[in-house]
Formats: sequence, structure tokens, C-alpha cells
Amino acid sequence: MKVNIFKPRRFLDVKEPIELDSLLPKQGASWRYATNGKSCIRHILSSLSVKHVLLPVYSCSSILWAVKKENVEYSFYDHELTSLNPSVSDIKRKILLDPSIDAVLVVSLYGNPAKFDELNQVISSDTERNICLIDDAAQAMGALYSNRPVGTYGDAGFFSFSPGKPTSGASGAYFWTCNQDYSIERTRHFWYRKIKWFFFKTIRYDIDVKSPGRAFLFLYRIFEGMVTRFLNVKYDCAEEFEIYTHRQILTANLDANDRKQKFSELKRIIIKSKFLSVIDTTEHANLFKFVIIASNQTVAISLKKSLAKSSIYYSAGYKLQDEHGSLYPNMTSLQGRIIEVPIDDVDEKHQYIRSFFLDWVSSYDE
Repeated sequence: MKVNIFKPRRFLDVKEPIELDSLLPKQGASWRYATNGKSCIRHILSSLSVKHVLLPVYSCSSILWAVKKENVEYSFYDHELTSLNPSVSDIKRKILLDPSIDAVLVVSLYGNPAKFDELNQVISSDTERNICLIDDAAQAMGALYSNRPVGTYGDAGFFSFSPGKPTSGASGAYFWTCNQDYSIERTRHFWYRKIKWFFFKTIRYDIDVKSPGRAFLFLYRIFEGMVTRFLNVKYDCAEEFEIYTHRQILTANLDANDRKQKFSELKRIIIKSKFLSVIDTTEHANLFKFVIIASNQTVAISLKKSLAKSSIYYSAGYKLQDEHGSLYPNMTSLQGRIIEVPIDDVDEKHQYIRSFFLDWVSSYDE
């Protein structure tokens, strides 16, 4: 059996999706469409007139790409060792050290909410400057913190429909900003959307059936590279077919109980190991990956080899966005030890993953 890369739920099976206005969290947020998460970040930075933003050092490189595109100064904060979410203490320290920081982009990694109450307290405690909080819910749409939807905290927020997210889709994203006067003159690239959908459906949605080869994946990378270099989609409007798929995706992801149950089953196996641990999560997280931390790199290498041998896809997490590792002791110590495994919606494949970990833990711990 083969467990493929992180796959979306079968949202095309949803024939009567809920209307978009009813799916997007309210909490005073007025949501606007953007092409992708990178475009959301660019709109938010521009709307808030941010000069220096504090970013997560452990994150997708697209965040830094967007910040650089807007010519905004940036620095980084460290993460917690157990949840991998923002380190509140390090954010507090960085803000005190650098008075030019006027915004903090807060990530809720792997669908697990950041500590917004503590973060708000740190940011609001500096009464001499107005520091903006940007709620990055790209990986946490559907999660709650203190009964409030992640993505609606602070001065701006966003989430996206992109591969490897709980809201996995071809393209599209939504953001809000407290600057109600921020305006967008819309553009349109219809065929870009259609081609993106074609690649997504083949590479992600139907991967178990079509199993695209290296040549097809190489073609996709060329397409993405050409678009990034030559096409400005920051101001694009949404296409009708795209909005309909967004409704399907969100409707299909409303109930996260099945994923939570599968996560719990795998966690019960891992906690018996002396060499592996699972990242801390909250009750109202929207989990879509099973994230493991190995006790050392030797254990991590062994587990990765076993996963590959058993045809179970895994990812090694993100690279640090700053080469000065001594500034981020927590994430530097975890490099090479983080392993992400799909929580597969197919019960048969989930049981295959479960059996793998039962065998691996019992044999390695002997």
C-alpha cells in the first residue's frame, strides 16, 4: 500500500455547498478575495503601512517572499519547543530590543492555535507605539482559540486555499484588514486559474488515481516559476468556478472530528515511545498533519528511512528563514528532528499508517 502526499478531502462530492458568507468567520472581519496567501500578506502590509514586521523563523518561504516584494523590513522570532507555535517570550524580547518593529505576523502552525491572549498582552503593553498583530491562519482555518475563530484576531488576518493546508485547494485566499479605506483595483487572469486547477486536480486531488510522473511535476514547477516571475496576480478578482470550489472545500472541512480521532489514535502509539513525541495541540485545533519530533537526528533518520521503505509519504518540515541559528535556540535544536505524516481520510490507509507506527515503536524501543 502507498500513502501519498497530503491530500485534500473529497470536496467535489459536496453537491450543495453552504454559501460563502455563512462559511467565513464573522467577528467583525470584512473578508476580501486574494489570489493566494502571498497576495494576502502583501495587501495587509500595504493597508497597514507596515515598516518593520516580525516574522516566524520556522515557516513557509512564501511569507518572506511577500514581505520582500513589499520592501518591508523584517526580523524573526523563535518558536516553542513543544507546539512549534510562536514563542511569546521571544516576541516580547525582540519587540523590546528593536523599537522599529511595528507589526508581528503570528502563525498558528499545523492547525494548532497560537496563544493569542498572551500575544495580545505583549503587543498592547507597549503603549508608546501601535504594533499591529497579523493573524496568519493559512494552516488553521476552522480552528478556535477561546471560542473565537483563528484568523480574526488582531488588526488583520488571512487564510488560503493551497496544497498542504486543511483548506487544500488550487488557488484563492481571503484576508481582512482594519483599514476599511484600503482599496483594490482588480485585474483578471482567468486561464491562470484554470491551469492551476488542472495541475492541482492531477497532482493533489486525484494523486491516488493518476500518480503523476516526474515529467509532469517538472512541468508544474516551470509553470509556477514562470507565473511568479512574469505574472502579477496580486490584484486579481475571483472567478465563479473558484468561489464554488471554495464553498465545497470549506463545507467539507467543517467537521474535523474524524481527523482528531485519527490523530489521537496515532498519538496514543507515539507517547509509548522513548524516542518520539507529538507536538502539543489544543482541543479546538483543526489538525491535518501528524507532526512528530524525534529525540535526536539519528532517530529521525531511522524513522524517515522506514517510512520511505513502507511507501508512506513524509515531510521534514520547514527550513529556518534566517541563517543565524544562535538567535533561535529552540528551532535550531529541532532542525532535522521534525517529521510530518499525512492524516489520511481513507480508513484503510490510516490503519496502514497506524500499523506502521505500532511496529516501528515496538521494534525501535527494544
